[in-house]
Amino acid sequence: MTNLSKSDWAEVYNALLSKTTSPAVVGDKKWIAQLESIMRRIGPDGTRAFKKGVSPEPGHWTVVLLLPDTHTDNYGQDTAVYVIKNDSMVKAVELARFKLKRRLKDPDLDMDNIFVISVFSGEHKDKVGKWLRKTTS
Repeated sequence: MTNLSKSDWAEVYNALLSKTTSPAVVGDKKWIAQLESIMRRIGPDGTRAFKKGVSPEPGHWTVVLLLPDTHTDNYGQDTAVYVIKNDSMVKAVELARFKLKRRLKDPDLDMDNIFVISVFSGEHKDKVGKWLRKTTS
């Protein structure tokens, strides 16, 4: 079950619409067709996707953000992970960006320079380094 409101779905639709005109995808008919297919399922005002079973209950979202290049020596490698409790994935991303900006103590940092790597439904914990590799015999 997805935890997005009707207005969240409308934002997703508009984000996909802007991607269809992005220089990165112009000319890629297959990719544009895929985006348009998703947009049709959402609907311009988010109604189609909202009617498919959106839960109004708040959930947890794990948001992985890329640190801005102005705040790291290893741009592209340094990330920040936040678990946000909110009913909206879009709002959870906004809150995570705000928390990172506050943590970096940079009032001039443009929120658009904090890129989202991924968003997961639920509270995910980083287990890297604690896993055991199983061998087959």
